[in-house]
Amino acid sequence: MDEKMDILEMISMADKLTAQGQEDKAIKLYREWIEKNSDAPLVYAACFNLGVSLGKAGDLLGAEKAYRQSIAFKPDFIQGRFNLGSTLENEGRFNEALDEWRKILAIRAYAPDDPAILAEKELYIMTFNNLGRLLEIVKEYKEAELMLEQSLILKPQQPDAISHWVHLRQKQCEWPVYKNLSGLSKEYLMRASSAIATLSASNEPQHQLDIALDFVKSKVNTDSKITLANPSGYNHEKLRIGYVSSDFRTHAVSLLTVEMFELHDGSKFEIYAFCSTPNDYSPLRRRVLKAMDHVIKIADMSDEEAARSIRSHEIDILVDLQGLTSGLRPNIFAFRPAPVQITYLGFPGTTALPGIDYVLADKFLIPDELTPFFTEKPLYMPNVFQVSDRQREVGVKPDRATYNLPDDAFVLCSFNNNYKITEEIFACWMRILKRAKSSKKSPKSVLWLLADNKWAQENMSKAALKHGVSKDRLIFASRVAPPDYLARYQLADLFLDTFPFNAGTTANDALWMGLPILTLSGKTFASRMAGSLLNSLRLSELITYNLKDYEDKAVSLVEEWQKVKNFSQSIKESRDKSHLFNMPQLVRDIESLFEQVAIRSLLSANQQENTLPNPLQPKSTKNSKEPNQLKYFLHVGCGLADKKSTTPAFSSDNWEEIRFDIDKAVSPDIIGTMTDMSRVVDSSVDAIFSSHNIEHLYPHEVQTALHEFLRVLKEDGFAIIICPDLQSIAALIVANKLTEPAYHSPAGAITPLDMLYGHRQSMEKGNLFMAHRCGFTKDSLIAALQEAGFGSVGVIARSENFDLWAVASKQNLTSEEFTKLVQEQFT
Repeated sequence: MDEKMDILEMISMADKLTAQGQEDKAIKLYREWIEKNSDAPLVYAACFNLGVSLGKAGDLLGAEKAYRQSIAFKPDFIQGRFNLGSTLENEGRFNEALDEWRKILAIRAYAPDDPAILAEKELYIMTFNNLGRLLEIVKEYKEAELMLEQSLILKPQQPDAISHWVHLRQKQCEWPVYKNLSGLSKEYLMRASSAIATLSASNEPQHQLDIALDFVKSKVNTDSKITLANPSGYNHEKLRIGYVSSDFRTHAVSLLTVEMFELHDGSKFEIYAFCSTPNDYSPLRRRVLKAMDHVIKIADMSDEEAARSIRSHEIDILVDLQGLTSGLRPNIFAFRPAPVQITYLGFPGTTALPGIDYVLADKFLIPDELTPFFTEKPLYMPNVFQVSDRQREVGVKPDRATYNLPDDAFVLCSFNNNYKITEEIFACWMRILKRAKSSKKSPKSVLWLLADNKWAQENMSKAALKHGVSKDRLIFASRVAPPDYLARYQLADLFLDTFPFNAGTTANDALWMGLPILTLSGKTFASRMAGSLLNSLRLSELITYNLKDYEDKAVSLVEEWQKVKNFSQSIKESRDKSHLFNMPQLVRDIESLFEQVAIRSLLSANQQENTLPNPLQPKSTKNSKEPNQLKYFLHVGCGLADKKSTTPAFSSDNWEEIRFDIDKAVSPDIIGTMTDMSRVVDSSVDAIFSSHNIEHLYPHEVQTALHEFLRVLKEDGFAIIICPDLQSIAALIVANKLTEPAYHSPAGAITPLDMLYGHRQSMEKGNLFMAHRCGFTKDSLIAALQEAGFGSVGVIARSENFDLWAVASKQNLTSEEFTKLVQEQFT
């Protein structure tokens, strides 16, 4: 190195070396120049550049030393202190990082109109934002809020800063949350709020969808043209289910899902965890990972690397347990590493994430009127959406004095996170305390809340006084270990839910401990969670739908203490038999849905992956000299895996059978995917044979299934549909023969009761696909097919077999043409 080289020449040479991939030589050049030019006016800049180069090379300690050297040469060098703080944060030295950034603000007294500050405005904005972000992480909420507010004064329209600022105010119960800020309207603040903050702020599903779509637009790579998964599936002997999360630790999601992982049927499913969770060394994390067949750590992978790792394991169904919460990796799903991708439990609302096909829910949680506000298609659990853990440890029941609770008072509690408590719901709680006179020994009632942070506690105590309620009627509980947290639920009388963001895991915990919950259900997923749980326990009396009814119901329950005790006793007695806590059944329900939506390749075993873009492309056979004239029928539903069990025409050499989702491990097998045949291409089959499976759909699903039939049929195609005849069954019932055998099948004797509700012996063995959920008479089946859009329809009622046979063509046929079609099939 030329000792007389000035700093600009040296930096230019170092930049060229870096561009050529010779970072080590660039670093050596910086060090030699600094050593020989320590008295140069701009030596601090060379030290700074050295720090940047070392940081990029992964040498954090070296970078820290270089930045400190630059500051030693120039103590008011703001950029040097800023980078030093960032390096210290990357080393995990949070308090030291905060101190460095605070020193930037101490270099000169902060004033927004100071010319010196304005000259480095962007750097000050970055400093305020970094302080706010890291202070939030270390739970210094008030200082974090103030730092972000200063940033917004300098530059109002910063959506990321606003989203953190709003949520910080929610966490502190700093009401009103959306206070006026210069240059920012309430509408702008609400639109810039994070998805999680919006759940507490709004009961409008359209608003929540808009926020999710905004997040996707700004944070997710929606332009990716890469689709990694094989769209035809993989035909594994066991379905491979992959769960993606950064919360495989002591976290609400793992607290709910751990037993689900443990109960998955190992004979049918292979379970993968794609984990980006820091190890918290907790028993819960060990239990979660032990339940997995495979654990793949993706924390250090890029999103594309993680997606390719998932693809390499040929995952059939990928389940997102994160949604739009902290730690999310949305771009993984954008690469579509699995043919089916589902979101579940992590986020109570639409994610709007590209690549997510379905959301696991139930009909109370996402009723039909809410589905337009979800980009995902709901997969409905038959009873309740939420899994839980029956193995959770419960501590010894404490006495009330342990938590400063009066022995004789009626204890209302709400252990939801403080950010879920809105100004409106808190005001309602205060009215309840003022109105209600307990029927217990003391007329006094108290409200027991989680002391999430000191600022929230102080703000709620002040708010209570403003509402005319003595602050001693608010009792705050600190966080404790999970077993002790569960045990203390036994000290409360009634749980008051938050709105519009209900309790989720917290509601599950309360009900598990026998504590009744009063909830308010609204128009969003988040506002219907507790209602879903209560509905599954047949406690709809505790679900209200407006604030006035919620308040009045709470007052009446406080005044009818014995009624609340009866609710509690009912929960405890029915707990182990309830839908909510019947985990083996819940897991079977989830697995059933997984099987229904799993994409399985229709290619034969000797064909190479992706060689046939259309899985229904004609193929030659031994029995056909003209393979292009061969016809294909899609055989859905139960029955023998043999086309001779269909119709005389289909069993001939002129027709090739394509079996659709027959599971040989389940006998008899019932089709589970009639409503979603997305793996079958449009207009690809000549006919459909569907025997005794349409009655297994819910009534509202029938038209969806028939539309799918129409979609996959060719223009001159037709369908044959067979189902029980309710009219002939009704005649047997009128004759008082409900439980007498009407006929015998390979599954055994079939009674009218079996024809109405499903084959009982099969359901007793766990084959819940056999349940019947709807039915038809001759006229109603004709009407259903015509309503779906079939052209010509004919139905025969076979009274001796108690069933209906329907032939429905896609096109309108003449009488002669339709008669010919029927004759071709059955003669």
